Amino acid sequence: MSKHMPISCMCILGLCIIAAGLPIPGTGRVLAEDEEPEYEMEISGWKLAGILTGGIHVTEFQDWQGGGSDTIAMNGRYELWAVRSMPKNEWKNRVKLEYGVTRSDTEDYRPSTDVFLLDTRFEHSLNPRFFAYIRGYISTNMGNQYDYFDDPVDIIFFDQPVEYQVVKTRVAEGFDPLKLEQGTGIGWVIHQAEDETTSVIFMLGAGTRQLLSDSYFVEDDNPITPELEYEKVDTYSDVGGEAVLDVIWTINSVAKFTSHGAAFYGFEEERWNARWENSLDLKITQYVGVNLSAEMLYDEAVFDGDQWKLGTMLTFNYRIF
Repeated sequence: MSKHMPISCMCILGLCIIAAGLPIPGTGRVLAEDEEPEYEMEISGWKLAGILTGGIHVTEFQDWQGGGSDTIAMNGRYELWAVRSMPKNEWKNRVKLEYGVTRSDTEDYRPSTDVFLLDTRFEHSLNPRFFAYIRGYISTNMGNQYDYFDDPVDIIFFDQPVEYQVVKTRVAEGFDPLKLEQGTGIGWVIHQAEDETTSVIFMLGAGTRQLLSDSYFVEDDNPITPELEYEKVDTYSDVGGEAVLDVIWTINSVAKFTSHGAAFYGFEEERWNARWENSLDLKITQYVGVNLSAEMLYDEAVFDGDQWKLGTMLTFNYRIF
C-alpha cells in the first residue's frame, strides 16, 4: 500500500494555514466536528448538555413518468457533552450515538449510518495561546455491517467456502471493528473570538492507534477470478505522530460550519491513518434545520485510497437538557 500522505490529508494542513489568516471571529476548544452547546445543567461541577436530532425523508410516486421508486430514509442521533472546568485545567467529553436506515420499494431496509463514539480530552493551560493535552477516542458500529449488490455475485471470504449468487453479505458484526486513538502533545489556539462563536485550534503530538477486530472483512478482489474476494482485516497497533485540527466558524445567526481533522503516521508500519469530518448546519426554526455533511476516511491498513461519505438531511432538534 502507499506510504505517502493522501491529498485529502494535505487539505487538512492547508485548511489550517488558511484558517490562521482568516479574519473570522471564534469559540472555545471543541471535541470532534461538533460545537460545544450551551450548557443548561450542572451536577457536582460538571456542565452537561444533551441533544436529540432526527431526520426523515419520504418520496412516493404515483403515475410518475420520469422514473424512480418509492423511498424512505430515517436517521436519529443523540449527543451528550460533559465538561468540567478548573482554574488551569479542563476535561471535555462527548458521546455520540447515530443510526439511520433507508428503504426503497425494490429492496429491504438498509443501514445508512451506524456510529458510536466517545471523545475525551484533558487540557492544561500553559498560557492564553498554548495548552498541553491528553486525549482518547473510541469509535465503532453498533449493529452488523453489510455489503449490497445490484446483481447476484459469488463471494469468497478468506479461508472460507464460496457463497454463491448473493445480493447481500455481512462484512462485520456489531461493535466490530473497534477503533481506538490515544494522544498527548501541545495545542495552539490559532484564533479564538471574544464572543466564543468561532475558533481555530491545532494540536501536534505523539499517539497510538489500535484496530481490534474478529469479524471485519473488506473487498480485495482479484480481477482474474470470476468470484469477488474479501480479505479479513487483522487486529493491529502502532505508535507514531499525530496532528489534529478543530475549526468552528459561526457564519451568522442561522449558519455554522464545523470541521475536525486528525492525521496519524505510524512509525512501525510506516503508513497513514486520517479522518476529516465537516458539517454545515442551517437553522430554519428553533427545532428544524438542514445539515450538510462530508466525511473522509483514509486508513492504509484497511483500504488503499480515500473513502468519502456525503449527506444532506432535514433535521429536527430537541434539547433534552
